[in-house]
Amino acid sequence: MAPQLIAQLMTRGKLTEIDLEKLRITESEGLLHHLVAVRGRLYRAMDQAEDLGDYLNTARVSATLLKNLELTAKLLGELHTGAQVTQNILVLPEYHGLRTAILQALKGHPEARAAVVAALQHFEMPEVPALEGEVCRVVASA
Repeated sequence: MAPQLIAQLMTRGKLTEIDLEKLRITESEGLLHHLVAVRGRLYRAMDQAEDLGDYLNTARVSATLLKNLELTAKLLGELHTGAQVTQNILVLPEYHGLRTAILQALKGHPEARAAVVAALQHFEMPEVPALEGEVCRVVASA
């Protein structure tokens, strides 16, 4: 990190969003430079271990090298980790409570109530293609 930035950050009580962004950029660049430097040393160590026939250490260095590459890829946004989670709100009791409350509020407005019911059914029972090219609705189980 640049000495001027360190001095500036140390003299301030609260970081601004601009200061934080500068710090993120500086730290990210520094971290990437270190990862590249370490990776070069790891490659050399792996080559030396292979030259000596030390396959145990070759494997160890190789595993460390892989971690270095994974971290670099994550920092560069080239590797995405984590599971993708899809939450089905239709099974939540809160959704059914909200749906009931909306339809109760619309009892005195039959046209609006019918339009809201149709809109909700579009999301609650999606259309799927039938075997013979017809469109059918998936029946929601109660």
